[in-house]
Amino acid sequence: MEGQTIALWKDQSYIGKFESNTVFLRLKKQEYMEYHFAESLEDALRYLKEHEAVLVFFSDESCNVGDALSPKLQNMLKEHFDKMDFLEINVQMIPEARGHFNIFVIPSVLVYFDGRESIRQARHVNPTGLAREIDRLYALFF
Repeated sequence: MEGQTIALWKDQSYIGKFESNTVFLRLKKQEYMEYHFAESLEDALRYLKEHEAVLVFFSDESCNVGDALSPKLQNMLKEHFDKMDFLEINVQMIPEARGHFNIFVIPSVLVYFDGRESIRQARHVNPTGLAREIDRLYALFF
């Protein structure tokens, strides 16, 4: 994947890949959001160990809901939870992630604090409800 340009969402444009698998997206008003796109299961597990708070978004190419949901979650993190990182795992590229994280439907969201799964939402992910759940733990953790 390194060195390739990928189309991620209709309403966001790809800016560039400045590190091995860190993607920068242009958001509204020339703001930038950095997030990590896992290239392997080992890469995802390493990322979870290295970061204190991570929202993990599971997607695949066929999920239109995921295409709309991902930018909303990224904006939520940028605006309200700036110390939390965003990790995307494409289950078509990394099928073993489904079994490791017990992902049965797409889209799914897992939230990790200090390397432990704290929140899980699948299929009908509500960004407002998810923000309330994250806010409770985020206030305790930070």
